[in-house]
Amino acid sequence: MANEAGELRDARAEQLALHMARGLCCRDAAKQIGMAYRTANRRTADPRFMARLNELRSGLLTDARNRIVGAMGQAIDVLAALLSNSDDAVKLKAADKLLTHALRLDERAELVERLERLERLLATQDPKGRTT
Repeated sequence: MANEAGELRDARAEQLALHMARGLCCRDAAKQIGMAYRTANRRTADPRFMARLNELRSGLLTDARNRIVGAMGQAIDVLAALLSNSDDAVKLKAADKLLTHALRLDERAELVERLERLERLLATQDPKGRTT
């Protein structure tokens, strides 16, 4: 029975973590799964529970990021099409959005490249900072 109870607690902790990862506060997540708030609150003090919660949140963010990246081409097409709109205000907003986001992407790509170069350089150094 102890194993079954332990497994039940783990399954309920997983449900709690999943609801919290999806944005519910501890109290609302506990209510959603029929768990006492005090029990749920104790779970949040457990480093293993918090690690799992962070893992679930990270997974959800990765999924959302992938969906956004997948839709970027369509979004660019929509903005590009608006550049031909007869309304100058619409054209101006579309051009502004395209340029703003293009510059941000370029800045981000440059920062990522610089960071990768620094990481490679650091990887070739010993603890005293000398190149190996």
